[in-house]
Amino acid sequence: AWALMRDLNLKAARQYFLETSFDPRQLMILFPDLITLLKTRIFSEQPKAVKSMLDIAGATLPARLANDKSKNVAVELNKIVIEAKELMLDLLEQRRKAFTSTPNIKEIPTFLSSPYEFNSAPFKPPRSDELIEMIEYIIIQLYIEFGRLDKLKAFFSAPIFCKGLEAELTGPMMALKDKHGPIVARFLERFGKIRESLDVWRNLGLSPDRTIVEEAATETVRILGSMKDTQMIFDNFRWIAQASPDVAVTLFSQPLEAPAPDSFINGFLPTIKDNPSLANFLRENYLETMVLAKGIDDERWHSTLGIHYIETLFRLRPANSDMTLIVSDSHFAQIQAYLNKFRKFLRHPLTKYRGRTLLEKISNSWLLAEEVFLYGKEGEHLSALRKLIKHREFRMAEEYAAERPGKLLTDLFKIYMDVYREARRKLSERPKDEKLAQAMLIFSNQIEELLRKYATHPSLDSLVVLELIPDDWILEKDGFLMKYMLAASDNSMSLKRNAQISSTLSQMDIMEVDARLAKSKQATVRVTFDKVCDFCMKKIGEKAFLIYPNGITIHQACSISQNFSLLIDPITKQHFEKTFAE
Repeated sequence: AWALMRDLNLKAARQYFLETSFDPRQLMILFPDLITLLKTRIFSEQPKAVKSMLDIAGATLPARLANDKSKNVAVELNKIVIEAKELMLDLLEQRRKAFTSTPNIKEIPTFLSSPYEFNSAPFKPPRSDELIEMIEYIIIQLYIEFGRLDKLKAFFSAPIFCKGLEAELTGPMMALKDKHGPIVARFLERFGKIRESLDVWRNLGLSPDRTIVEEAATETVRILGSMKDTQMIFDNFRWIAQASPDVAVTLFSQPLEAPAPDSFINGFLPTIKDNPSLANFLRENYLETMVLAKGIDDERWHSTLGIHYIETLFRLRPANSDMTLIVSDSHFAQIQAYLNKFRKFLRHPLTKYRGRTLLEKISNSWLLAEEVFLYGKEGEHLSALRKLIKHREFRMAEEYAAERPGKLLTDLFKIYMDVYREARRKLSERPKDEKLAQAMLIFSNQIEELLRKYATHPSLDSLVVLELIPDDWILEKDGFLMKYMLAASDNSMSLKRNAQISSTLSQMDIMEVDARLAKSKQATVRVTFDKVCDFCMKKIGEKAFLIYPNGITIHQACSISQNFSLLIDPITKQHFEKTFAE
């Protein structure tokens, strides 16, 4: 490798270098402009003379170009030096990968040496981590020199080891700040200067280039996600929220230790009251993440999110508005989106809201289905049924009652009858009142429909129905009352027969168990000279033996050697204590 490099055959030298454990400092010292600030780290003492790559090329190249008047020696020498730097950059990148994957990064590596090396310098015996520092320092300088800024950006996007060279790197890196802010921000972050890094990102957030703004916002959110300083989070979150709200809310999904809900909802959001739509957007996303994604324990924030949905819906459509009111397609879509969010929230397995609090907010509004759901969640089923009946949602009321345990269909029937009787009573006093007549007809029809559809449903108590039906209702042959009574009677008889059958089968099962138990207790066994042990299958003979209640016979010696329990048959595994206890 060194011989080829001396001959300026750099491409061929590369492969040989890769196959050997060469000392990377032998390459570094060939370029004095790169190691000016590293000399005390590289050398144990000041070397007498160090040949540079320019010296090596200068000893060979002029003679080669003596007969070629078309080429300028100085220009060609510069090309050779640049090519040698590119070779070194490639080799140092490979060496960095090797050293950083070393299990013990503080061990002193062993290098091969060659008489063809250009310099015999007094090197310090470095550890791997010290070499990595020097290698990274040279790599960074070469990235800057060659304008490989994408590589430099990627370099500072990952962990680095050259933190001891911060002072040496600060100058050349900060020179990039005006044109390559994202690189400088990453550099500062890697060296622990978080506040300075955040300041650079904030300035980049003012750029007219949306790509840079999005990058600045995204990187700032990433940094804030691991911080505990609430004030610093708020100071930087404010500009992100204004510049890129969609990026800002991604902060909430990170495993934050700060800010706490109180400080964000009651402390930060009021500071952006001049932009209510933004504050509302941030509030909603924060609460959704805390409640629906992270499952925060504090019930207050669950209820707060529910109230937020309700207030948003009522801003889009006032609470007392007419549901038949026509709205634009876009407005309807917005209402529907929030309504779906609210319904999902109500049924979400992680939500711990106070149903009564939300009921107070939506009572007597157009959110009828949600009000009924909350009544059901609170166990106030009669209130739910009355609310549905008040809005003439009879089908929903019947389905609500039929789908839940208990006697809710019976309760629904009672409500129907109460309304019917009250309308009938008032109509007798005001016989010309058409509204009362219509109400009585409606509930008479609902009673008929209920008895027809749910005659055999266990939730509808036929005795209560017969007790409450008005005495003056005629029992006609093909009338709904006759059909109901026949269906209910058949169902009652069927239920009674099924109960009798179940009782008989249960008694038979008990008798069978008793018989098996008695048989087990009466088990006998006849032992002869031909009887064998059920475990070892050898004849019992004159040896001591055990007989289990089910007739299983084994040698006493077999039982002792295998540590068999006297309560469990070792062959069938029957547990006699459990058997006889039953």
